[in-house]
Amino acid sequence: MLASANAQGTCSHPPPARNFTNVKYQGNWKEIAKIQTWGGAVFEQSCVCTELNIEPKADGNYRADNICRDKTPQGKVTNASGVLENENPPGRWEEVSLAASRVD
Repeated sequence: MLASANAQGTCSHPPPARNFTNVKYQGNWKEIAKIQTWGGAVFEQSCVCTELNIEPKADGNYRADNICRDKTPQGKVTNASGVLENENPPGRWEEVSLAASRVD
């Protein structure tokens, strides 16, 4: 889903896992390690208890909610939402941001 820049300054697009299925990707995912892309590090710099919720939409695309807590497990909830669309090949999408918010 995310790509990183290589030495030539272009994005790397590794193939999705051969056994990838959209059904297995749906649901709630918990972060177990902090291995960040630059963009993720900007959003998640003070995040703990990070999770990703993936849910199908009626149009065949997916909604992705990236949720975390600020600095402590009791911290304010932060949410960045997006839509995963134009899947090609299976398991690789374009992400369109919907909103980012902090819940008080």
